[in-house]
Amino acid sequence: MKIIIFLLLFVIGCTFISSNLDGPYKVVHVMDGDTIKLENGMKIRFSGINAAELSDNKCYSNEAKKFVESLLLNQNVYLEEDIVQEDKYDRELRYIHYNNTNFNFILVKEGYAKVYDKFKDTTKYYKEMKELEEEAKLKKKGIWGCGKVMSGETEIINKELFKIDKIIILIGLLILFLIIAKRISAR
Repeated sequence: MKIIIFLLLFVIGCTFISSNLDGPYKVVHVMDGDTIKLENGMKIRFSGINAAELSDNKCYSNEAKKFVESLLLNQNVYLEEDIVQEDKYDRELRYIHYNNTNFNFILVKEGYAKVYDKFKDTTKYYKEMKELEEEAKLKKKGIWGCGKVMSGETEIINKELFKIDKIIILIGLLILFLIIAKRISAR
């Protein structure tokens, strides 16, 4: 699996590589599917994308974090600036490059993150990432196979359906009990 991911990283990287890179920087902590911390203390928010939030226990949030950890933790990465440099939480907005590949693209292509449409005017690679997102949607990869994408409602709906199933079973048992009781009393 890692060989396939490496080849995918290499192919996409050759297509979208940029020469305006800063680094290398060692990744020392993966906070979630779209935020990392570097050895120098910088918090980096992957620019132009949004992975599901861990705190909300949303669909594919844990998988996104684990994917980023499996490839970037304790690895050297290079950073590329976007049109806007910081988000409202004072995190640096950057494209992450690993093995000559724009890692933000990989997260979108594999369904670990969606393109942040809200910031399309300040996202350098918006068009390219939207194309990758459409591929992931068509193949129902990652978050796109979850039902209602990254809303938190999927888990709620599943719990409610489970409750409804229990109620239907109880009603069925009650009806069965009444039929049996009626037959016994008719004898």
